[in-house]
Amino acid sequence: MRSGALLVSSLAVLGALLAPVGLTGCVAEGENIGSLGAEIINGTRETGERSVVAVIRRDWITGAGGLCTGSVIGPYAVMTAKHCVFEESRPLASSQFLVLVGSDIQSTGGVESFHPVIEIRTTAGTDINADIENGNDIAILLLDAPIGVPAIPLETGAPVSGAAVTIVGFGRTMTGVPSPTDSGVKYRGTTRVERVGSRIFETVGASWTCQGDSGGPAWNTASGSIIGITSFGIGERCTYTNSFFSRVDIHRSLIADALSYAPVCAPETEVCDGVDNDCNGGVDEGCTPLGEPCTTDEECARGGCEDVGGTRVCVRDCDPTDAIPMCPLRFYCEETACGAGRCIFGDPGGGADGAECVADADCASLRCADVGGVMRCGRSCSLDTGPCPPEEVCEGAAAGVCGSCVPVEFSTGPRPFGAPCDTDAQCADGACPEGFCTRGCPPECPSAFHCRASLCRRGDLGGPGTECVDSEDCGDMAPDCVDADTDFICAGPCDAGGACGLGLECASTPVGERCLPPGLPLGETCAEGVDCRSGICGGNVCTRICDPTDPCPAGFDCNPAGEVSGCFRAVAVPSRSDRGGCASAGDLREATPWLALALGFLLLRRRRR
Repeated sequence: MRSGALLVSSLAVLGALLAPVGLTGCVAEGENIGSLGAEIINGTRETGERSVVAVIRRDWITGAGGLCTGSVIGPYAVMTAKHCVFEESRPLASSQFLVLVGSDIQSTGGVESFHPVIEIRTTAGTDINADIENGNDIAILLLDAPIGVPAIPLETGAPVSGAAVTIVGFGRTMTGVPSPTDSGVKYRGTTRVERVGSRIFETVGASWTCQGDSGGPAWNTASGSIIGITSFGIGERCTYTNSFFSRVDIHRSLIADALSYAPVCAPETEVCDGVDNDCNGGVDEGCTPLGEPCTTDEECARGGCEDVGGTRVCVRDCDPTDAIPMCPLRFYCEETACGAGRCIFGDPGGGADGAECVADADCASLRCADVGGVMRCGRSCSLDTGPCPPEEVCEGAAAGVCGSCVPVEFSTGPRPFGAPCDTDAQCADGACPEGFCTRGCPPECPSAFHCRASLCRRGDLGGPGTECVDSEDCGDMAPDCVDADTDFICAGPCDAGGACGLGLECASTPVGERCLPPGLPLGETCAEGVDCRSGICGGNVCTRICDPTDPCPAGFDCNPAGEVSGCFRAVAVPSRSDRGGCASAGDLREATPWLALALGFLLLRRRRR
């Protein structure tokens, strides 16, 4: 996640609080479980490590829920971050969460199994910011049946500076402005312990965490034991390589108590309901598995016995509008009615949303329907469900009738709230201010939106360091939208002594002293990007990207460096006649910053991969 704070005196670092992206974010326009968020940046695809799991609120893909990562530490126990199971200071109900085993929670073939959460245990208290500051950002999710994957061992001692660390998570893999689609796939990376505090430690290295990784493991590469829980990072855009973790060794008591948990069981006759009714450690013994031939509903585990292709087999209920595949691996959700379906054996076709099709089996979404007179693939959607993926619209939906999520270019009618748009006329409510259809406010905007200039805008109210356009975008913790090197961010006032919490620093802004992310302003001498508030060092000076739509501030020029341009201090260049009409060493010195900037951006792009 990119959130939280740090008050360990030995670690002078930034922990900027991130308002919910998407999944942050943790999403999601960012990760949005518990309103805070951290995917592995500069990592590699991980299709194994089954014990690293996804922790979701069911509606995270819409921006109203959230995505985090967790670690299996026992047959019934999954460890994650405390902020993932809170919304501000309010604990969320265990029934809102699912644990998914797999490597890609947005694809039908990427989910192996899912498991309901029946109880959540955390450190005491409801002050999430204080818990992040003090390394108490830990929660244990308890399941009603064994999860069926090996547990990851836990380190009993403190982290050691310089030790190699492996990080794994389902979060974002790209730096920059958060995208709802850049998460949900498992990645791993390598880093090293930089500094160790009494309750938190910091890593810096080749890879780092981002929104969606919160709650995931950091393990000692040498021993394979977990030493920390991903808690927060620096900034919303994930451009800093620093990542911060709550130490697990200081929570041995909480963890041990959770590992002793086993569901209360009163022996009864075994029933095919997904529960260990006879308390022998097994579930649904003697029941007919999903997809196998059957004769009665009672013999099918967690489902019924229905005709599929002329043969009666065990099926299971599912929701075809759900963006997260809820059928087991090698099964898919066949739509039987709007909002209703059944898990049956088989693989979907390869047709993407919008592709022409003849039958449901042609489509990855398993839905082939009429869209403007042409049969096209598209995930089932309705007016009651969350929005379709970015750049898609729910076409053909009406009261009680499901439509199809298709690319916006195939849209034929007024577009619903949240759909991408180019003009006001395309939207059902006649408002397209920022590339998506919205509506007026009041009434109150839905979750993951907020009101600015009487229209609902994307994202919840921002915390310290969150990008903004106006102070209406900012929450109570950072109520002012201030100009920080022409990046407008939410910021709060410094205290009476000129100090800031959350690892921020007091700096002068056009509206007075405000708490801003640390780093040098534009034009100051730097050695690397981490030295600068903008995160970019070119030609040994702090700079930022610029273009005609995003000009530099007064006193700076936007100078080209190949494919990109950066802001550099304006320099009075002598006319050619003043220089005698000859090229000189001065000409080369004036060109050097732009060449260095080009090199800097090439390096930045490499790091982004």
